[in-house]
Amino acid sequence: MTDIWWKAHPHDLHRLQDRVSSVYVERCHVDRDENAVVVINKRETVRIPAALVAVLLLGPGTRITHGAVNLLGDSGTAICWVGQQGVRLYASGLGPARGAGLLHRQAYLVTRPKSSSHLVSRRWQMRAQAMAVKARKCSALRS
Repeated sequence: MTDIWWKAHPHDLHRLQDRVSSVYVERCHVDRDENAVVVINKRETVRIPAALVAVLLLGPGTRITHGAVNLLGDSGTAICWVGQQGVRLYASGLGPARGAGLLHRQAYLVTRPKSSSHLVSRRWQMRAQAMAVKARKCSALRS
């Protein structure tokens, strides 16, 4: 698959713990200006770097352009359409490149008893590389 030059690679984005957790906006217009999201209301215009926000919460009366949604999706920022003051969640969206495939795989492996015990023993081997882990049951490894 060829790289699309205008999309940020996941390694180029800020880590989630380094981002602002959420930004709530209401009764405004959200647009895109280069690599920033621009929030415009009657009083002021605010530029928000798209890659520095984890979640953009859109309250009532908010309009958002396709360009802004595209930018937020490419930068790994989730968008949530919420009720007033963020009380209700109506819809949400996340970019297609930031899928949950690894999470689904982990859930699949953990729910299978045979693979679960194998994963636990591998995890213990990674933690204590000098120790030989021979136990195959989770309870034996915990003790």
